[in-house]
Order: sequence, then structure tokens, then C-alpha cells
Amino acid sequence: MTTRKTQNANAEKIGKIIYGYRMELSLSSNSREYFIEDRIETGLLSEGWISAKSLTNIELGKNFPSYTSLKLLSTALEVDFLILLEAVGPYMPDSLNEIWVLLKKMNFEGL
Repeated sequence: MTTRKTQNANAEKIGKIIYGYRMELSLSSNSREYFIEDRIETGLLSEGWISAKSLTNIELGKNFPSYTSLKLLSTALEVDFLILLEAVGPYMPDSLNEIWVLLKKMNFEGL
């Protein structure tokens, strides 16, 4: 029997933030597949930048996005990377949160 992965409250918060930014784009379809294809067709990202399954897992809080995924998502969502990091950073796992804190200091405090 397969056990379902339990969702993490912080991962769910990140997923809701990303979902919210995606809905703000007001594309002609709300589907994840359409979003991915639209971002490719508009030239923002190349083929294979993310799968619909990966985006689903991130938005539903089943997986934490990597910083590489967040960078790609910021481009796709047309949101400045540091703005997206500021929104999701506090909810990232400890090791990734340390990177967010450092990036925040470098950008906002001029280190």
C-alpha cells in the first residue's frame, strides 16, 4: 500500500503564494498546463522548465520548491525574484531559509 505524503503547513503557505501570483496573471485559462505552455510561447522560459505535476505538487504544498524552481517561477509569474523570495522565504525549510536571510540582508541592508 502506498502512503500519502503528509503536507507541511509551510509548504502549503508557499503553494498558496505561488498560486495567488499565478491567478493574478489573468490568463485566458487557469489550468497549470496552459500557464506552462503560455510562458513558453511568450518566450519567457524554454520547453521543460517545469512539469504540470511539479507545479501541482508545489501549489498544493506537497513539495517545497528549490531556489532554482523559485527563480524560474519568478520569471514565469512576472514577479521580481527578490519579491517572491521575500514572500516565501519565511516558510522555507531551515537550510533554505538561511539562504533567504542572507539574500535579504545583501539586498535590503547593502551587505
